[in-house]
Amino acid sequence: MMKRVLMTVLFLAGTVWLLAQEEQPKLSLVIRVEKEMKVQEEGKLVTRYLPVDKAAGGDILLYTIVYTNQGRSQAKNATIVDAIPEGTVYVLESAGGKEAEVLFSIDGGKLFQKYPAKYLVTKKDGTREEKEATPEMYTHVQWLLKKPVAPGQSGSVTFKVKVK
Repeated sequence: MMKRVLMTVLFLAGTVWLLAQEEQPKLSLVIRVEKEMKVQEEGKLVTRYLPVDKAAGGDILLYTIVYTNQGRSQAKNATIVDAIPEGTVYVLESAGGKEAEVLFSIDGGKLFQKYPAKYLVTKKDGTREEKEATPEMYTHVQWLLKKPVAPGQSGSVTFKVKVK
């Protein structure tokens, strides 16, 4: 008799845990990469973004991260982080996202700061000087979503890089 009660309690606890899991937000991410192209349209040179199959040095690539809340509750204080791909350099002031605060890392994603990212240099005389990071120093982009993402709701964030 005791064994049956224990199994029922364990089953009920597992059911409660599963129900709690179903109530959690679940952001799914899809990353799209497109190449910036200058094309002639009606006698004017315009910028278009086309799917990329190959990239060469100097090409500008647009990364778009589409997020969707596939859970059953709001995703509050959601954060999205993406690394600057190897072989590329971040294009300054290119990151954005509606209703998102954008931060940057120059230390491999350990610390994030607002643009322009800065770092300290110790000079020969022992004093310290603050300098702005160069585009090559940026390693990660972080977006802090300012508004909750409701179940089924989607949005996107973007940034550009230049291929080395």
